[in-house]
Amino acid sequence: ILVLEQKTQLIKDKNWCFWNFPKNILSENYNHSWEEIKIKIKGENIIKKGRDLKYLRISSNSFYDLGIATLQKKKKFKILFGNKIKKINEKNNRVEVLSNNKRISSSLLFNSIPQAIEKNKLKQHFLGIEVNTNKAVFNSSEVTLMDFQKNNKEVHFFYILPFSDKTALIETTYFSKSIYNKKKYRADIEKYLTKKYPNINFTYGFIEKGVLPMYFNYTKYNSQRIIPIGQTNNWIKISTGYCFQNAFEKSEQIVDCILKEKKISIKQRFSNKILDEIFCEYICRYPESVPKFFYKFFNNLELKIIVMFLTEKQTMSQIIKILLVLPKIKLISSFLYLLVKKLSYAFRH
Repeated sequence: ILVLEQKTQLIKDKNWCFWNFPKNILSENYNHSWEEIKIKIKGENIIKKGRDLKYLRISSNSFYDLGIATLQKKKKFKILFGNKIKKINEKNNRVEVLSNNKRISSSLLFNSIPQAIEKNKLKQHFLGIEVNTNKAVFNSSEVTLMDFQKNNKEVHFFYILPFSDKTALIETTYFSKSIYNKKKYRADIEKYLTKKYPNINFTYGFIEKGVLPMYFNYTKYNSQRIIPIGQTNNWIKISTGYCFQNAFEKSEQIVDCILKEKKISIKQRFSNKILDEIFCEYICRYPESVPKFFYKFFNNLELKIIVMFLTEKQTMSQIIKILLVLPKIKLISSFLYLLVKKLSYAFRH
């Protein structure tokens, strides 16, 4: 197994958060965990806690160290850094990759090069800064998933991961079609901290930022030797941005297919796709109502059902419970609008 990595070295560049369900190697290897989650809407706090459910965080450097240490024990594994892929060709039952003026040939290629984010489509975009203070201001036992800000044109909230009572990641997040420059996001965070923690001095440290698609990639891939993985193959849950657990599950499916010498196929539940698309259509059409949507979602459902949905493990009875607590008229309107768009696209093509 050969991995071609464009980065010249693996250093801390992001944080990953995920639930401790389902169990895998990372549900036991993490930097921080929280048993309580908080949603804040119009000054009201919704705090949820579930039996045996935890929200976990691992920094990318810890993840890279764990991955490299594990893989270095394997004799048939190699990783090459600083490799920029110039061209990929498939011929004579082989895949040929041109990288750094070298030609590498294999029988199977997994391609994780992400597709470019489309300008005119909905996306989740964010910037987070790790901050420190010499006073105990954070509640280190709870993570704030969403602290909604008043904004009728787009969805805007803050995401707070407290690593201790004096250290936290503060992230400003938007659901919208437009993205902003770094100064705008940083100003958001400075204003938020000044308002929420007056007379407290913060020092700023590590910064992470990202843009995630809130739409599905419907490109058809017909090759059985070039397999798209990651963002390109819709491993990111478009309604939330979660991907970590999806990556483990879909990787297992790929490995099972290889071991059984079967055609590689990755399962995608139709109910997950349609629910996510309806929700993202809802965001586009009714951004001012999204805080109310999440209020109903988090306030009226137990944490277990919430986590089952976020990890795409919900049952049909749980889907019904979720739909019953959400704003029905606007949700139905979003579904019908989405249906018309899909039918129109189908007729044109």
